[in-house]
Order: sequence, then C-alpha cells, then structure tokens
Amino acid sequence: MTEEELIEEFLTEFKQLEIELVKNCGLKDNYISFSRALNVIHSRGLDPVIASTDVYEFLKTASDLRNILSHRNNVAAPTEEFLNKFKRISSNIIHPTLCIDVATKGNKILVGHTTDSVLTLMRLMSSRFLSHIPVYDEKSNFVGVFSRSTLFEIFLKEKKIDLNENTKLIDIIKFIDLSQHNNEQYMFVDKFTKIIDVYEKLLKRTKEERKLSCIFITAHGKPNEKLLGVVTQVDLLKIAAELD
Repeated sequence: MTEEELIEEFLTEFKQLEIELVKNCGLKDNYISFSRALNVIHSRGLDPVIASTDVYEFLKTASDLRNILSHRNNVAAPTEEFLNKFKRISSNIIHPTLCIDVATKGNKILVGHTTDSVLTLMRLMSSRFLSHIPVYDEKSNFVGVFSRSTLFEIFLKEKKIDLNENTKLIDIIKFIDLSQHNNEQYMFVDKFTKIIDVYEKLLKRTKEERKLSCIFITAHGKPNEKLLGVVTQVDLLKIAAELD
C-alpha cells in the first residue's frame, strides 16, 4: 500500500471506531471526543478489550496520529503493521467474536449418554481427536463430563479399572460428575457470550483454580438446555494467540 492509501484507510477505520466508542461510553453531551470516550470506557471498565492497558495506550497513540493527519500535517503516516493492529483491535470492539462463532457445532458435536458403551465412546473420541465430551441421562439432563483423565481418576480411587464392551457410562457415573474432575473445570455460557469475556476470566484465574478445559454453549447458559456448541482447549489456545 502507498502512504496515501495507508492514511486513508486508517482515517476511515478510526472514524468507525470513534462512532462506536462515543455510542458506548454512556455520555449524553452534544459533542464527545474520541479521547474522552476512550478514557471513560477504560476507567469504567465498559469494554473488556479497552480495559487492557496495552490496548488503551495503543488507541491513545492512534488518536494522536489521527489528530496530526486530520490537520493535514502529513509529517507522519501509519505503517502497515500499525494499521493492521488497529484494524484487529477495532474489529474486536465493534464486532466481537462470540464463543458460538468458533465452537464445534451441529453433527460435529459428540455427546455421551449414560447408556453408551465406555469403550465404544473412547474409540469415537480417539477418531475425532476429542478429549472431553458432555454426558446426558435418558431424560437429556446433563450429568457430567467424560474425559481422557476420567479413567485415571478411577484408577487412583479404585486401584483398578475393570472395563469391557458391556461397561456403560452409567457404571462409572460417579466419576463423570463435575466434582470428580480435580484438575479441570468446565463452563456453560449462553449463545451471545463473547470470546473476550471468557478470555478475561482465564487471565484472572489463580494458580489454585482448576484449568478451564471446555466451554459448553446453550441458549441461556443452562446445563440442561440443548447443546449448541463446544469450545475445546485447542480452540482456547488459538483464541489466546489471536488476542495477545
């Protein structure tokens, strides 16, 4: 891109973000500047993206650049790297990615039922490279999660594992209960939950808390509702890389 093209695209993107921030800052004045809206949103924690000090400082720099360019004092221009970073941040604010957008959905979701064979389910999980699946009873009530660590937990507590083709999930139901997952935790969220909100919770997790292994998405975030999607550990790592 030429310098002129970089400037033009930056100013266009900046204007769109300015409109969004002014709309979301909660102020009712006739005129609200970008800087004022940005400061209010950051100080009040109104947006999880802008709550980041790094993002806040970057947007302040972008505002300074816009002020220079708007006075046609062309002594500076955004680099392509700067523009791409600004566009990525702006997109995360204006069009935040939802958990459902990155989730495994439809017939790609694998769920277990208490009447399923444990070994058959393990083969299916292996063929699909899955480490965790939600388990439901005959009335479609959520009862827990079967994971790769479930058998390890059984062995630790029972000192043996007795599995055959006739062993059903109901036979190991007490180890599927969420309380039995000592090193893992799971989250149910509604279909409108933003990825950035989940990421913020991950950042605030203490060393003592169990790691988040899976996110289950239902209409209103209730376990006994129809499962709409699943966000896996791999998905979470990809998301973290994109947001950093």
